[in-house]
Amino acid sequence: MVVLTSSIDSFHVFTSPLKFTMKLSSLVLGCQEHRRFRKPEWIEVKALQNPAGLYSAQRKYGLGPGEMSTILLAKELGANPLLLDDYRARKLAKAEGHEVLGTVGLLEAFYLRRYLTDLRSAFQQLLMHNVYIDQRLLDRRLRALGLPPL
Repeated sequence: MVVLTSSIDSFHVFTSPLKFTMKLSSLVLGCQEHRRFRKPEWIEVKALQNPAGLYSAQRKYGLGPGEMSTILLAKELGANPLLLDDYRARKLAKAEGHEVLGTVGLLEAFYLRRYLTDLRSAFQQLLMHNVYIDQRLLDRRLRALGLPPL
């Protein structure tokens, strides 16, 4: 899941509190780009009840620690939706009965709820930051909302 620097403060409108695994917290909130932000009060960092299970689950499913810990924590908490972009992680989460939302879906939800005024610009930022995403998908989503493609 990608959090655009300029919109990190907007996440509180989507769900409260947003739960991050310890691993994902260090990846998202600890990265260089986000160090200028304090952890917002609406983000809750949760440890896995069985952290030893993370490594074996990673080996079994071939997912990274961020994706796998997100799925495991959601299972422990009964949380939905999960914010995942990785195709294999999304597929596994859906197979386990979870709702899944990715970066594009999250940005669309913000736009439709009027928390984001320029969806096209947000999609352009994803591409400018070399986020692995197909521009054709972004163009399809923009057209579906009556907006010009990139």
